[in-house]
Amino acid sequence: MAIAVDPNQKIPFVLKRDKDLPKEQQTIFYSRVMSVRRMQELASQYEKKGPKVTMAFTLDNLTKLINEFLAGWDNFHLSDGTTAVFELEPSSNGTKTISRRSWAYIDSLEFITELFQGCFEANQLGETTIKN
Repeated sequence: MAIAVDPNQKIPFVLKRDKDLPKEQQTIFYSRVMSVRRMQELASQYEKKGPKVTMAFTLDNLTKLINEFLAGWDNFHLSDGTTAVFELEPSSNGTKTISRRSWAYIDSLEFITELFQGCFEANQLGETTIKN
């Protein structure tokens, strides 16, 4: 039986760094749905390097992938207690991209890498995704 996925669906995920926090303190990120073809392209690169993305993706590639797949977040609080706002802005090619203000909250290569891994893993079908 084929599995139908709404391409406009946003898949929630929590970063590994937040998994041990109480639910009310976890930041919820949302990934856009990846096509099967796109998943296969990324999987071939990602799986060659194992679960830790290192040389497989440059910083430029990772930021493009985050722009492609990160659809938002909820409950993202900064160290001073203020809420980080997710917003999009028009890009030069006519599409929407993550705003500079929102990118400012994504402050390290480790964070960017973890966001990409979260988007990628959120798109993998698992036992909890497939229900008959």
